[in-house]
Amino acid sequence: WNATRHGTGTVTVALMVNDGWAELTVADEGTIDPSRVSEIFVQRPRTSTHGIGLPLARRVIEAEGGRLDVAETSPTTFRIRLPLPS
Repeated sequence: WNATRHGTGTVTVALMVNDGWAELTVADEGTIDPSRVSEIFVQRPRTSTHGIGLPLARRVIEAEGGRLDVAETSPTTFRIRLPLPS
């Protein structure tokens, strides 16, 4: 949803298995200023529900032993990695 609402151009979703991890990437045709990457995962004081999605998603994914990060800033690519059961 974030990619279609806040991204630019075509959104591409890919899923692959890599070294015991399920890896989901969501990319669009936009760019993120590399200096802003760390702040997009910081939850700000709540004045509305705007801006809670990525910080919340990261916490949930990390609670399951995974990781949510920015894989590329241009084109904008977010990556979710979750461990596969052994």
